[in-house]
Amino acid sequence: MSNSICYENSFADIHNHGTITRISYIRCSPPRRLRPKGTLVLLHDFFKTNYQFRYVVDLFAMGGFVTIIPDLPGKHISIRHQPDARVSLDSLCSDLASFLRLDIINERVHLVGIGMGAHLASTLSSRHNSKVASVVLIDAQTSQKSTDALKFLSSMPAKIPSTVRRNAFARYLDIQSENTSLLSSEDINEYADSFSEPRVLLNMQQAYHSFQSTDCNLKDTSEPMRSLAWSPEEQPEDFTVAVLSVLKLSTPLKSTKRHSQSHTSRL
Repeated sequence: MSNSICYENSFADIHNHGTITRISYIRCSPPRRLRPKGTLVLLHDFFKTNYQFRYVVDLFAMGGFVTIIPDLPGKHISIRHQPDARVSLDSLCSDLASFLRLDIINERVHLVGIGMGAHLASTLSSRHNSKVASVVLIDAQTSQKSTDALKFLSSMPAKIPSTVRRNAFARYLDIQSENTSLLSSEDINEYADSFSEPRVLLNMQQAYHSFQSTDCNLKDTSEPMRSLAWSPEEQPEDFTVAVLSVLKLSTPLKSTKRHSQSHTSRL
């Protein structure tokens, strides 16, 4: 039987209330020799894409889990085709709920959300619990960073050259990175390139205003949700162990191994 992890890069067109949203995603399946243990859907943070989970996708797959990582609608190449269609908490949840009903997902999923992804995971689980088995929330509390991000987005005009917009994102991400070793210049460039288009900027502004206008300070102790301190980019092994432990999907050994380039899995 195969010892290889199977990767699929694809997209799905979601039809909701006359609006078409294209959601790009990565689906990573475990080696066939492993007994499948379930499906994880990982939802990234606001200034990130599915690239945020580049170091953990292999680890989850080798643990026996089908791992699906969408680019959230309005981000990167996940786009809404109607230019006047606004991106909001409701539209994001509606699009993701339709995504969870696709044929590629044939069971209730375990949602893992970081930051904005945590808010979406919480809302999805409450509105569409027939598709959600459990939820893990990470860094779900509204912070000063959120306010800073909204100010940054609001101050950036759409009608500026894409190279200027891209370089502004890169500088902002560099400043906001608490740990200068967490994001390399290559990582920052990857994210900045993803957010350089005017339509993406507009969608980000709309989404952030929607999230800020909704009082979504989440309680870390709400069942069946938990909050974790580990970062998938800085501590991929610890992050994987902690998520599976919270979900009670395995009995993991404690990992103390730190991030290294050997774990890089470009998504």
